[in-house]
Amino acid sequence: MLRQQADAYTNSIYPQLIANGIHPLRWEDLSETERKQATLFFQANVFPVLTPLAVDPGDPFPFISNLSTSLGVVLHHPDRHENLFAG
Repeated sequence: MLRQQADAYTNSIYPQLIANGIHPLRWEDLSETERKQATLFFQANVFPVLTPLAVDPGDPFPFISNLSTSLGVVLHHPDRHENLFAG
């Protein structure tokens, strides 16, 4: 599957990005200022979304930091008749 993903990116996605005026850069291609801006953006906007917080009976409500975007969802286990909350 990883080989298929790499092939799709290399032979389909990347050429289409270039054709549409989008030029992906490597981290090494960024200036120090751009790296700092990208890091701040990632920490503020991307990382919180990639870090789900589980909620269980021992911790009934997750810590939600001030001035951040948070998402709470109700999950339904396909094999059990129970709903679970994740934040």
